[in-house]
Amino acid sequence: MFVTNPWFWAFLAMSGWFLGLLVVGSETFGRRPWFGWICIALVEVPRILLPLPFVRQSRLAHTGPLTLVLGGVILVISLTFCTAA
Repeated sequence: MFVTNPWFWAFLAMSGWFLGLLVVGSETFGRRPWFGWICIALVEVPRILLPLPFVRQSRLAHTGPLTLVLGGVILVISLTFCTAA
């Protein structure tokens, strides 16, 4: 069932972030406060529901050293860009 799938909730949250960019960057969407409230709900509701017990939790415990190295590389790249910003 889609309600227990964590990727469904992550997709909703990312959709809210994308629509939020439309609110900030567009005069048309920026004049409609209800659209902003919908964007906030799409971002916040999944963030609250994801850790609840009825949502399956993804585990990365047995993925091996490649995942650890790849995660470290992504972390270093993101810190480089964040520090510059």
